[in-house]
Amino acid sequence: MPQKVSSRCAIQTINLHGNKLEGVVPSSWANCAELRVLDLGRNKLANSFRHWLMNLPALKVLVLKENRFFGHLAGICEGNRSFMNLQIFDISSNHFTGSLPSECFKSMKAMMLHQEQMETIGFRNGSLGRRYYYQDTITVNLKGFEIEIVKILTTFTSIDLSDNRFVGNIPQVFGDLKSLHSLNMSLNALTGEIPRVLGDMSELESLDLSQNQLSGVIPGSLTSLYFLEFLNLSNNNLVGQVPQGYQFSTFSNSSFGGNPGLCGSPLSRNCINSTRVEPSSDSKNTPTEVDMDEIWFWMFTGLGYGVGFALAIIYQLFFPKWKMWYKRRFMNR
Repeated sequence: MPQKVSSRCAIQTINLHGNKLEGVVPSSWANCAELRVLDLGRNKLANSFRHWLMNLPALKVLVLKENRFFGHLAGICEGNRSFMNLQIFDISSNHFTGSLPSECFKSMKAMMLHQEQMETIGFRNGSLGRRYYYQDTITVNLKGFEIEIVKILTTFTSIDLSDNRFVGNIPQVFGDLKSLHSLNMSLNALTGEIPRVLGDMSELESLDLSQNQLSGVIPGSLTSLYFLEFLNLSNNNLVGQVPQGYQFSTFSNSSFGGNPGLCGSPLSRNCINSTRVEPSSDSKNTPTEVDMDEIWFWMFTGLGYGVGFALAIIYQLFFPKWKMWYKRRFMNR
């Protein structure tokens, strides 16, 4: 890996994907302020995450997958300009550890705003009377398949954090990435519940949270993701009934398998005395299945109030007469 880059670097694309490069990513590459695409995937690079990558102002595509990168992401995302223009962020199949810091995703403005233009990321040069055009090509994991994207549209956005060692909860900030098309966090050790705010990612087409340690119910808000074509929540610790309606009716058993506490269609386990299901955003007033223990609780509570009220009425009606009779019968002798 070349270690020295000129301070006047004007490179827009560095694509060294699929080689056998070793060593570290040189800090001198921070001089390439016009860099839009950096693809170092499928090499043998061993390094912690380089903090200067966050500050490349024009960077739109960052692919570091299938290397030997390690360490935490926490503490490297400083300032409000980190990854502002980033559209594709792929650090899958490395050795990153620790929790997912919200600060690394709060400033990804290109994934929060809907992009209207349908341009492609590439390089044009009209000098010397000629018109050259270079089209960047990358490979992404999308909807369960590895797909080569020949034309990277400025409207396509993707985050792949899979096959690392991330722990802790999924940050709530992901709900702000409303123009994100693909989110993959599979093969980690994430815990806690699936955030309800993921249902706000209105452009999401592919969601993979499989093979983690997520718990709780599947939020009904996910049924409002009308463009969702691929969903994998398998091999977690999820419980309760699988939400019904909209895109969820198109998903098979494989999307939810490996969660012994889940029940309901498309799974073969019927929901009996199941955990209450969180209502979807479109059916907040719709009755849902209730835990039988809760039903018995309210039945006996109501019965207790009823008996108490009846005894109070009997007391008011009969006690004065009984008291008067008792005085006449025994006290006036």
